[in-house]
Order: sequence, then C-alpha cells, then structure tokens
Amino acid sequence: MGSSQRRAYETCYKDETDFHHTAAAVATYVARTLHHESQTMDRMFAQKNTPEVEARRKQQLLTETEGDPRRSLFNILGWK
Repeated sequence: MGSSQRRAYETCYKDETDFHHTAAAVATYVARTLHHESQTMDRMFAQKNTPEVEARRKQQLLTETEGDPRRSLFNILGWK
C-alpha cells in the first residue's frame, strides 16, 4: 500500500469513526431527553390520576374494547 493510499484509508477511517461518535452522541441526547420528558409527564399525570378521572377516561377511550393507549406499542414515552 503506497503512502497516498494509506492517507486515503486513514482519512476514510477517521471520518467513519467521527460519524460513529456523532451518532452515539445524538442517540444519547435523544434517550436522555425522552427519559426526562417521560418523568415530567409521569409527575403531571400522577397528580391528576384520581379514580373519577380514570373512570371517565376508560369510558371515553373505550379501553375495554379498544385497549389502553398507554400500553400501546407506539407509546414510546411509556417504554421503561
């Protein structure tokens, strides 16, 4: 491998490594933000989660027939 080929390989490897570090940083940021938002929402809803509210919610959202949206696969903030 000549010196120009070696430099091209090293540059390519460095760019690939930089990409992986950047992707990891973005993924970490997103995960932390989602975790923080999830905790915030949990605190807000815990204050309003009374038996009357739950009964009204079950009636309005048809949780008996349609299922509880909080248990849905699409509820990313609910994943713990």
